[in-house]
Amino acid sequence: MIQVQLEDGFLRVLQEVMEHPACLIQRKTKRERKQSLLEIRLTKEIQNLLMSPCCDAKRLKELAYARAAEQYQHTVIDDSDFQTEKLLYLLNHTPVPTKFDSHLLAETMRKVVVAKEGYLEFHFKNGYQRKIWIKEE
Repeated sequence: MIQVQLEDGFLRVLQEVMEHPACLIQRKTKRERKQSLLEIRLTKEIQNLLMSPCCDAKRLKELAYARAAEQYQHTVIDDSDFQTEKLLYLLNHTPVPTKFDSHLLAETMRKVVVAKEGYLEFHFKNGYQRKIWIKEE
C-alpha cells in the first residue's frame, strides 16, 4: 500500500518540478565555517611559537600539519550548485513520466521520508525538499 503511495507521490513531485524547474534553484545563505576548539588551540600554539625568540621549526611543522588535518576534518563541501545543474539537465532531457521509474528516483532523490503525519518528504540531491500529502485510497 505505501509503495503505491510512494510511487504516486514521486510522480506528482517530479511532474511539479518538471513544470516549474526554477524551484530547484535555491537561494543560498553564506555560512561561515566555525573553527573547532582544537583548531583554535593549535592556531594559538602556532602563534605563540612564531612569537618566541627560538622558534622550533620541527614543532611548527607538526602544529601546522595538525591544524590542517583538523580543518580538513571539519570541511563541509557544498555541491548543491553542481547537483542542481545535473538535475536540470536530466529533467530537461527526460520526458514527463507517466509511470514510476526507480532509476529516475535514484538519479533525482537523496532520500524520501514517510512521515507519520501522513505526508511524504522528497529530498532532491541538490538539497531541495518537497512535501506531498499521501492520498488515501
